[in-house]
Amino acid sequence: MEKDQALDAVAKFAVETWTSTQAGDFLYRLVVPATGKAQLHMVMPSEDDWGKPEAQGSIEPTTWKDKSTGKRLYGFRLKAKTPSGDEHNAYMTCQLLSDRGTVFCDSVGSKLFLDRGDKFPFSE
Repeated sequence: MEKDQALDAVAKFAVETWTSTQAGDFLYRLVVPATGKAQLHMVMPSEDDWGKPEAQGSIEPTTWKDKSTGKRLYGFRLKAKTPSGDEHNAYMTCQLLSDRGTVFCDSVGSKLFLDRGDKFPFSE
C-alpha cells in the first residue's frame, strides 16, 4: 500500500470512540467523529461520568519510523486546544497496534492503551 493510501486508511480507522479503563490515576476517552472536533476526556476513576472534554481539536494521520528497527509505523495525532486556551500540535499521539482496534498513545507524557469502543466504567 502506498504511503498516501495508508494515511487515508488511518484517517478512516481513527473515526471511533476510544477508551482506556485500565487501572491508574485517570480514565481516558477519545471521541473521533467523521466530521467536527475530536474530544479527549480525562477523568479520575472516582468521577460519575466523562464530564467536559479536557481538550478538543482535529485528528491528523501520521507516519514515522521506529528508531531502533526502522519499521514504518502509522497512527494519528490529536492537535488540540485545552479549555484554558493552550494549543498543542501533538496533545496525544496514537500508534496503531493492529487492525483489531487497539492503539498505544502518548498523551502529554502519559502512556496508555486505548481500545475501540465506548465504555462506561463508572460505578452506579
